[in-house]
Amino acid sequence: MKIKGFLLCLCAVIETCKASVITIATYNLWNVMFNWDVRKQYIARKLSQFSFDVAAFQEVRSHRRSSWSQLHELQELLPSYKWLLYQSVQEVIPPKYGAPSGWEMEGLGILSRLPITHHALQSLVQDSRLDKNKRVVLHANVSLSGGKSFNVSVVHLSSDRRQQCSNVAQILNHLKDHTTACSVILGDFNTYNDYEWPMLALQEGKISSINKCYISLQQYASLEKVQSYVDVWKQANPAKQGYTFSNMPKPGFESRPDRILVSDGCFSIKSSQLAGFGSEYKTMFVNKVIKSRYRSVFESGKASYYAFSGSSCYFDCGPHGSCRCGICVDGGNKRNCPLPNCSECSATLFKQFMVLAAFTLYLILNCLYTILKCLHILKTMSSNCDNLFNKLFFKCEKNIRRKWWLYICCPFYRLPIICAIILNVVFLIGIFCLWQNIFKETLTTVNAIIPEEFNPSDHLMVTGQLMII
Repeated sequence: MKIKGFLLCLCAVIETCKASVITIATYNLWNVMFNWDVRKQYIARKLSQFSFDVAAFQEVRSHRRSSWSQLHELQELLPSYKWLLYQSVQEVIPPKYGAPSGWEMEGLGILSRLPITHHALQSLVQDSRLDKNKRVVLHANVSLSGGKSFNVSVVHLSSDRRQQCSNVAQILNHLKDHTTACSVILGDFNTYNDYEWPMLALQEGKISSINKCYISLQQYASLEKVQSYVDVWKQANPAKQGYTFSNMPKPGFESRPDRILVSDGCFSIKSSQLAGFGSEYKTMFVNKVIKSRYRSVFESGKASYYAFSGSSCYFDCGPHGSCRCGICVDGGNKRNCPLPNCSECSATLFKQFMVLAAFTLYLILNCLYTILKCLHILKTMSSNCDNLFNKLFFKCEKNIRRKWWLYICCPFYRLPIICAIILNVVFLIGIFCLWQNIFKETLTTVNAIIPEEFNPSDHLMVTGQLMII
C-alpha cells in the first residue's frame, strides 16, 4: 500500500511539472505579403512542430467589415488551439492604385490552447513625428492547471527610438498595477543594434539615470524598481546573436527585434529556438508558390474582364519588385500597372484563355476516348491478328447514324484508330505551341519571382520553453 501511495504521489508530481512547462512563441506574420494561402500552411506546420501553448502575432491583417483575420485562418489549420484573441489597431494605407476589398485592418493577436480568462488593450502615447502608426499592447491572462496563471503582453513597438523609450515606461507602469506575479512580454520590439536602452529598461525593471531613455521614461514612470525581465533567447543561447530580421537574401539577418521577455524569478528557461528560415520554406513550398502565382494572374485577368479598375495587389512589393496582375515581379519597383492595363492579364487575354482552355479540354477528351477504344479493340480481338491489324490501321467506322452524337463530340470517330490517335496528338502539340506563343509574356511574368517571395516572413519565429517556478 505504501509503495502504491508513493507511486501515486510521484505521478501527481510529474503531471504537475508537465502542466507547469509551457512553450510560447512570437511571430511577425508579415501581413498578407506574398502568397498568404501558401505561407499560412508553412506557418501552421512550424507552430504545430513546436507544439506551442501560446503564440503571439504581429502585423495580423483582418477585414474591415468583419472580424475575420489571418489568425482565424491559422486556427482552421490548428483546431486544437481553441482560444483566439485578436485586436485590430488601425487601417492600413492602401497601395497606390487602390486594392481589392479585404485585409484592410492590421493588429495584434494570440493563439492559445490554454484558456484565456480575460484580456485588456493598452493604448500607448504617440509622440513621434517619424512614426504615424498607432501602437498598443494586448494584455491577456492565461490560465494553467492547479490554479496558476501568467500574464502575456503582446507588443509591436514604434520604429522611432524616442517613442520606444516612452512606450516601454508605460508598459512597465501598466504591468506594475495590473499584472499577475508571472509575466511575459513578447513581440516585435523594433530594436536597433546600437540602441538597446528601451530593452535594458525592461530587463532592469527600473529607470536608471545612466539609461539614455531616462528623460523619456521619467515622464511616465517612477524611479523605483518595478519588475525586472529576462531575455529568454540570451539566457538560453548566450553565445549566439539570434538575429531575426531581415529574413532575406539581401541584406540578410541584421538585427533582433523579435524577443521574449519573462519576469525574473518566476520562470525557469529551458530552451529557445528560431524557426521560419527561407531556405526551408523554398524547398518545401516552391511548387505551391508558383501555383499560387498562376492563380493570382488568372484572378486578375478575370477582374480585368469584369472591368475592375485599380491595383491587383494587397501589398507593396518593396524596392525590388513591381505589382503586375496580383503578383510581384522582379526588375525594380517602377513597373507597377493597375488593372485593366496589364498586358499579361488583359480582358482580351482572359477571353483567349477561356476559349483555348475549352478547346484543349475537348481535344484531351477526344484523345482519351480514342485510346480507350483502342484498348477495347486490343482486348476483344487479340486472338485474331489479321482483323486486329485491319481494325487499327485501315477499317473506318460506317454505322454512324446510330452514333451521330459521338461523331459531333469526336470528329475523328470514323477514322482508323491509329490515325485518330495521331491526329489528336498533332492537334494537342499545336495547341501547346499556341499556348506558349499567346501567353509567353504571362509565363515570363509568373516566373519572374523576386527572392523575398521565397520567405515565409521577413522575421523569424522565436520560441521559448519555460517552466513556472
